[in-house]
Amino acid sequence: MKRIVRYLLLIICLLSSFSFLKINIYAADTCKLIKLTGIYNVKIYTMDKKQEIEVKDKSFTVVPGEYCYEYAGDGENSLNGAGGYFTVTEDTTELKLASVTFTQVSPQYWSDEKYEWVFLPELGTLTLHDEKQQKEYWHATDNVYGYVVPQYDGDSYYNFKFTPFDENYLPIEGHFYVYRSTGFEPLNLSDNGRIPYLKKSYITVKAPIDMEVYTTWELKFYTARNWKSYTPFKTEDGYNYYKIPEGFTYMMRQEGKVTRYTKNLNGEWNEAHTEVMVAPLEDNPTQIHREQEKAGIYASMLTNLPENSEIDLKVGEYFDLVPLRAWQAVENGVANAHNDPDWHYVVIGGDESVASVEITEDDKIGQFGRIHANGEGTVLVAFYYDAVETASITSGTGSYTYSALLPELTGIAVVHVGGEKTQTQITSNIDMIEGRTVYYLKNQTGVDGITYEMGDSAEYTFTPTAVTGDSSEKITSVRVHKPITITDGKLSEEPTEWLKDSSWKTYQANETEDGKQSYTIQLSEGRNIVEIKAGDATTYHVILARGLDITVDNVYRPGKKLEVGDTAKIIMENMIPPMFKMSAIYNPSGVQFTCKTNGADYVTSFGQYMAGSSFIVRLQEEDAGTYRITDGALSTSAWGTTDGMHRRLTRNSMATYWNGGNNPNIDYGKMAYIPEISFEVESNDEYEESVNRTAGLLKALGVALTKDGAPMTQGVGSLFATSSGNISQNTNRSVIINGVTQKLNVQVGADLLQKDENAKLLVRYWIGKDKSKAVTQEIEFSESYKEETIGGKIGEICGKALSFTGADIKKDSSKEMQVEAIVVPSNGSPMTYSTHLYMKGQQKNATFIPKDIKIVSAEGSEMFGRWDGTLEADDIIYNDSDGNTITQDLGYGFVGTEEQFSTFVPNETEKIIVSVNGDSLANGNELLKEYTVSVEGTDKVYKADEAIPLEVGVNKLTVNCKAAVGKDSTYTIDVTRRSASKQTTFEVPEGASVLVMQGNKTMKANEDGTYTLENGTYTYYVSKSGFLTKTDSFKVTDEETNPVIRIESLEAVPAQSGTVSVQLAGQSTVFCPTTDIAISQEAKDLAANRYVLYNHGGYTVLHALLDAADASRAGFECYRGKFVLTGDSIAESNGKKASWICKVNGVVCDDPANTLASDGDKVEFFYSSGWDGMKDAHLTPETKSVNRGETLTLTLAGAGVSENDAKAEAIADAEIYEGSKLIGTTDENGQLQVETNTLSLGTHRFTAVKKDEAGHNLLTAVMSSITVNKVSDPSADPNKTVVTFRLIGDTKHGEEGSDNEAVHAYTTWIATGTYSFDQSEVTVGEVFKTALEEAGLSYVGIENNYISSITAPEIYGGYELKEMDNGKNSGWMYTVNGVHPDRGLNEWYVTTGDEIVWHYIDDYKVEQSDMKDESGFASSGNASTWNKWLEALDETPGARERGEKVENQIKQIDETIELTDECEAKITTARKAYDSLTREEKRYVSNYDVLLKAEEQLAALKKEKADKEAADAVIAQIDALPTAENVTLEHQEAVDAARDAYSKLTDDQKKLVSKETTDKLERAEKKIAQLLEEQAADLVLEEMNALPSKDNLTLDDEVALAGAEAHYNALSDAQKEYLNGKAPESVAKLGELRTQLEKLKKDAADKAAADAVTEKLNALPSEEDVMFQDEAVLKQAREAYDALSEDQKKFVSGEAYDKLEKAEKKLEALKAEAEAVTKQIQELPAVGDLKLEDAEKVSLARSAYDALNADQKRQLTESGVLDTLLTAENQLSLLEREKEEAEKVAQQINSLPEVKDLKLADKTAVEAARKAYDALSDNQKAMIEDAKKALEEREAEIKRLQELADNTDKPDPDNKDDNKKDDNKDNNKDKNTSTTDKNNNKGSGTTTGTTNKGSNTTTGTATNKGTQSGSTNKTTGTQAQTSSSQTTGSSSAKSAKTGDETDFLLPMAGLISASGVFAGVVLYYKKRRKDTGVEKKEEK
Repeated sequence: MKRIVRYLLLIICLLSSFSFLKINIYAADTCKLIKLTGIYNVKIYTMDKKQEIEVKDKSFTVVPGEYCYEYAGDGENSLNGAGGYFTVTEDTTELKLASVTFTQVSPQYWSDEKYEWVFLPELGTLTLHDEKQQKEYWHATDNVYGYVVPQYDGDSYYNFKFTPFDENYLPIEGHFYVYRSTGFEPLNLSDNGRIPYLKKSYITVKAPIDMEVYTTWELKFYTARNWKSYTPFKTEDGYNYYKIPEGFTYMMRQEGKVTRYTKNLNGEWNEAHTEVMVAPLEDNPTQIHREQEKAGIYASMLTNLPENSEIDLKVGEYFDLVPLRAWQAVENGVANAHNDPDWHYVVIGGDESVASVEITEDDKIGQFGRIHANGEGTVLVAFYYDAVETASITSGTGSYTYSALLPELTGIAVVHVGGEKTQTQITSNIDMIEGRTVYYLKNQTGVDGITYEMGDSAEYTFTPTAVTGDSSEKITSVRVHKPITITDGKLSEEPTEWLKDSSWKTYQANETEDGKQSYTIQLSEGRNIVEIKAGDATTYHVILARGLDITVDNVYRPGKKLEVGDTAKIIMENMIPPMFKMSAIYNPSGVQFTCKTNGADYVTSFGQYMAGSSFIVRLQEEDAGTYRITDGALSTSAWGTTDGMHRRLTRNSMATYWNGGNNPNIDYGKMAYIPEISFEVESNDEYEESVNRTAGLLKALGVALTKDGAPMTQGVGSLFATSSGNISQNTNRSVIINGVTQKLNVQVGADLLQKDENAKLLVRYWIGKDKSKAVTQEIEFSESYKEETIGGKIGEICGKALSFTGADIKKDSSKEMQVEAIVVPSNGSPMTYSTHLYMKGQQKNATFIPKDIKIVSAEGSEMFGRWDGTLEADDIIYNDSDGNTITQDLGYGFVGTEEQFSTFVPNETEKIIVSVNGDSLANGNELLKEYTVSVEGTDKVYKADEAIPLEVGVNKLTVNCKAAVGKDSTYTIDVTRRSASKQTTFEVPEGASVLVMQGNKTMKANEDGTYTLENGTYTYYVSKSGFLTKTDSFKVTDEETNPVIRIESLEAVPAQSGTVSVQLAGQSTVFCPTTDIAISQEAKDLAANRYVLYNHGGYTVLHALLDAADASRAGFECYRGKFVLTGDSIAESNGKKASWICKVNGVVCDDPANTLASDGDKVEFFYSSGWDGMKDAHLTPETKSVNRGETLTLTLAGAGVSENDAKAEAIADAEIYEGSKLIGTTDENGQLQVETNTLSLGTHRFTAVKKDEAGHNLLTAVMSSITVNKVSDPSADPNKTVVTFRLIGDTKHGEEGSDNEAVHAYTTWIATGTYSFDQSEVTVGEVFKTALEEAGLSYVGIENNYISSITAPEIYGGYELKEMDNGKNSGWMYTVNGVHPDRGLNEWYVTTGDEIVWHYIDDYKVEQSDMKDESGFASSGNASTWNKWLEALDETPGARERGEKVENQIKQIDETIELTDECEAKITTARKAYDSLTREEKRYVSNYDVLLKAEEQLAALKKEKADKEAADAVIAQIDALPTAENVTLEHQEAVDAARDAYSKLTDDQKKLVSKETTDKLERAEKKIAQLLEEQAADLVLEEMNALPSKDNLTLDDEVALAGAEAHYNALSDAQKEYLNGKAPESVAKLGELRTQLEKLKKDAADKAAADAVTEKLNALPSEEDVMFQDEAVLKQAREAYDALSEDQKKFVSGEAYDKLEKAEKKLEALKAEAEAVTKQIQELPAVGDLKLEDAEKVSLARSAYDALNADQKRQLTESGVLDTLLTAENQLSLLEREKEEAEKVAQQINSLPEVKDLKLADKTAVEAARKAYDALSDNQKAMIEDAKKALEEREAEIKRLQELADNTDKPDPDNKDDNKKDDNKDNNKDKNTSTTDKNNNKGSGTTTGTTNKGSNTTTGTATNKGTQSGSTNKTTGTQAQTSSSQTTGSSSAKSAKTGDETDFLLPMAGLISASGVFAGVVLYYKKRRKDTGVEKKEEK
């Protein structure tokens, strides 16, 4: 023992010494291996650079200390020599270097002396230091812009200082971070920041003492801002005075105020403008402005958070949060300059021990929030921003206050700080990522103005998944924390333990169809935190939800319930754009709203920036009931970059490679989902008919006796429609007839309620009662108006005079006149208004007309349909002005001036009531006394309100009106009671649908698909996808009770492919130039969009029109197959025949919806204004590209708008325009030649106009787009640049509709001029600067690469014209060769010949034509609005005179042109003079056409001479040929040469060759052709003869045979006839060989198929090797054999087939044997029923199983049968063991002494027996009933003995073993239980227990078997232990002195371990000594 202790002490000492030595080994400097990453081509030096340190394998070894490096690339590298210092510490393992290049941000200055930009090397020096200004970095040897620095990411930044050489300029300091090699590349064109170069100029700023004042600027967008604060030089009266330089952006802030950014320092300036007292800042920095959303200015945000807004960090890490205000607080919408508000950050749910947020010292506004991970846990970081005031163009003033963040949009980041990575990975599958929104319906306001609360949360469903390793993991928990918001800087809640608070709601899973778990959660307004748990993982996802406020308006009937036919407007408020304009990152081109409106696909645009979100829907008859807007979604596209790129932002713009913000339009897809919106629509079953019948409604009707042109006043001589009612169809009106008025004519004026340019107004009138003398004339409609009077506005209308006067009325005995105003709409039913005029005071002679007569159903009869019982007057017949007899329908309704009417009622209506509504006089007296009704064929007379019975068929009613005043009147009405309806059944192909219509009315089907129809004519349409719709008419009559219509089959849609060309044109503008549209293989379902009632079945012309409209973004409407363009498609007046016309291949197509499109079709859709003589015009070429200098010929032709285009003729005397500029007039051939030298470079769009005498354009819209290209001048000096420049300005007229709106007029400020530079290329900026300075015009912005304003020439007023002056889309732009470049003026280079036009633009969205590009975005304008600035007159002084001089030279040319030198010289001289003119000067040459004509005539004379010479030469060549009969193949060359010579002649030259000569040539050619054909046929014959005979033919001859056949088939019929005559047997041979070859091929194929099967059969296992696993192979082999034809089976080997059959039989036998054993095992008793008596059955089953082979056994094992057998065997073993145990207990009981021999000392043995018996199961106890009885007898005896002993003081005389009992007590000491059985198992014991220590548990059973030599412990169970080998973690302690990472706890651990060993040894020996002592006692 002592030796062991000594050894342990020695070990402890050694370990301690080792530990001490190891720590001190590293006390000295340690060499560190440093790896070079990033840029590695550097040399490493000591700090003094005297010693180079070797770099090997991109690594070097140094001791901690200071060093330097220097870049050493190849000789050409611009970074060579760049370097700096770095520090190596004990922790340093890597030196990561990155390049920094200042080229893009170099200060710049325009030098007038050098006439160029000057940059850094000439302007000053740039120095670069680390953050603490301790280390300096030097630039490359030959590149002052290039540096190489250590890359510290966000850990540290770099400071730079620019020191100008010129002391008059400001030194500039700034800083930046380095995350990668940094070149400060601009994110896009507008990202043009650079180091300022500012002249020293200071102002004094007077600000309140508590106000902070800074200057600020940034290198590029999203880089860390540079701030500079200033020390006041004076403090006085509560103000600080600062001296601050000009040229920066100024930031001022104050506690409790709104921060201000400004460049102009708003406030009170002194007179010298050197001192300013800052204007007070606004109060309340948390002010909210929700109203700004209506202007498209939102108070939301974007961040660089991960998509789920969860940040996972390890302790010690940090995350730089980059939040962005969205919208940005822009100060310049084009240049994208913006300022950032103050951001605030709050940690929620934990203190800073988990996480904290730092705003670093270089950040004054919280531009970045640095989230530090301090300790494990999960917290929230909420963040928000204040309101901010900035210089802004948004408001049109100098400043604008942008709202603070809306409270519900409070930013939330979940910050998880954790240790070990979890094993489980969770995928949330939530698509609502950061930046996207889920909406719900919050409030809805109906048409009645009542607002209802709809909900307070959105519903969102997602299906999360999880995996642990390769295994799926079940989601265990999903819960949602309600949003936490910040209002006025205060949290809505601030839980200390947010993970446990009451704001969570847990959700249960839903099982999806694919067996996954989905969760439907409720999201409240704000950012909801979703928590998902699975396995050992927890993840979070933040989802933004927002409530929508919906308003539904009735557009044309405000406040009225919506009905079918109305237009509903849906306004959505509180919506956030799915994509914000973010400077240089995203620039939305438009927000699209897609949805289904009552099931129909719907798309609309909410504008580029979503300033207002509303759309309208037209309610159609299908919409009655609840109208639902579903599947709503917002999508957008934008210029810039892909969605989510803003998440790359760091403290230095983008962290990784940036693909640029100048990308073309990118479609981002759906980014937000809109909830269902619904509202009620009242039914209008007869909508179409309602529209039809109301087409003739009048707004105003005047009928009066008055002066010509005098107005008829409302209520006196005219009636006006009001909101409460329409104009009455029947009016009685008195007229005063006296000496004055009797000379006046009756006037009639009518104004339509719904404008209809093609409607007609007929007036039919007569005096007295003689209708036969009625006059019918057509008059024009009038315009009504409202006149302001004392009593308010009152309506007036002027009319047209009729032929009758007041005198005519007066002289008639009745003193009355009847007037019918018949309105005939272009579409719809006529409507007649009757007016009864009577002379005032002569009422007794007049026959007054009722106001109305109506027929209604009587009580108890079927109710009428909407139009049932409506009266219809008989048609009238009249002669028009041309003498034509016209039958005119008077429309529906009672017309009091007519007598005969008809109407229809349903069959179910058995009785009716006739109601007559009489009129009254002005004094109130009723005109109608009473009325009665009689029915023809009956004697009964019916009074008012009395029911009149009807018969089926026509019932003739007479209505007698008894007058109270005047004469009685009588009306006849034919009432037809219709026959009973019939149930019509359609039997159609499966899957087909049926539509039934009667006229325009759609009939509704019954639930079973049948139709209940009244008698009449109907049309059915049977449609099915993939088939053409079948349509036909049918009649329902009384002849067939329930008709059945059968459609057996439908015709399949023919195959369609290819393209069609489509052109869409409005009245004067081509909206879609001819465009190729691909024919879709699957035609769109147009019925789903309600474009048609039914689909035709294929791709129709209507499909092509719709696709073209979509492609060109032309607005359109389409309903029931009627397609029209909308918007500005009709901009001028129309004739009565105006209409939309569609032509296909030049022929009018009346039904595009049912006309299939074919490949190559040309579809034209245009508007005809309807004037007499209208032409469907075409101006060609439609598009063309020409080079400058070429002559362009425009040709105009056309046919009647409804004629075939084949009839098109030239259109002469038409004016050709470019915009509003007249180019010229077409000649008799419809042509106009345009000299491209007179056109500027770029695209020109020409239109044509030909007007009639009234000034109407008689041509449909045309457009020819001609692009004039620049032509290089090879003679130009390559070292010079010669370009033209023109400046076009505008009046300063303000935005349309604004208070300061003035006249808009583009004017030339600098006429086109030529500018020359001694450089090979120059920037547009250089040209601009030169031109404007020469012209003396000032400008602003060239240093920013963007011109924001230019001052107009003094002649125009010298005003400053800035961007936005004329509207939000106005500003300065420029074109180069007609195209707007995508870069700033200082970045776009031009070369010789380029043309620059600098121009103002009022609205770039409408006027900029080249916004229309292939990316999909198009200008919203058209050819009539594009490039309007070019219409400004471009004229220079003296240009007109120079042009007139050339004009005089042209006049010198003789009128008669001759082919003489003198005449040619005059023409040539004039041409040279004209060509030397500038484009402007050429415009003043009015007789240029004379020069062209002279040149043409001269050329014609020269041509005539040359033509004759050329023709004579060819004639001679043909004459030299032999006659045809003498021609041989030897003459072929001569004949071909003659033909070639003739072909090269022009058409005019060919006319000079006689027919006789050409006939000779043709005869010779025919003879040559005949000879060649016979020669070719002979070659084919030789090929056929070379083929083998039929008997010798083999498959190898197939190619030769096919060749011969092909060559024979290629022969002409004449050649074949020639061969049949020459060698018929050879021709027949071909067919015989083909037949034989096919037979050979079939035999070969059969054998190949059989061989494949034979091979498969041979591969089968032999009979003795067949196993169960071969079943599939055998089945496949059998199937392969059975699939062979009978012929093929003959080739299969018999031996192989026998092998298959034997294998199959063997398999069946194996199955039978296995099944028998299976049955035997399965028939064994169930486990619970098994008894020992069943052992034999089990044994037999085992024997049967053992007899099986291995394969059969495997089968039973896999099927689970073996498990049944094993279970039975185990159960028997258990039963046997139970029996043995019971017998042992019985033996134990039976070994007790007999009852008579028992002593009280045997009590322990009896109790042990009882304990053993009680431990048995009930089944075991039943086995030893006898033993039980014996035990009970002995227990009774022991009880007796015990009682006896208790009752006496004497010891039991029979107990003689007291000493032994005491010994047993000693022996059992320290043991739980001890027994000695008959098997001499001495000293055995059982110990059971549980030990808990911390989280470690040990549970088990230990059995100790002792011997004299010691004990052996065996432990079974489950143990969870912690040992040194199981300790996890990577923490290590470092030496404070040396930084050594050796774990100094290791020696301590050794010491502890040694102590543990020592203690264990001591305990061991102590226990052994104790145990040994026990053994000795036992031996004794």
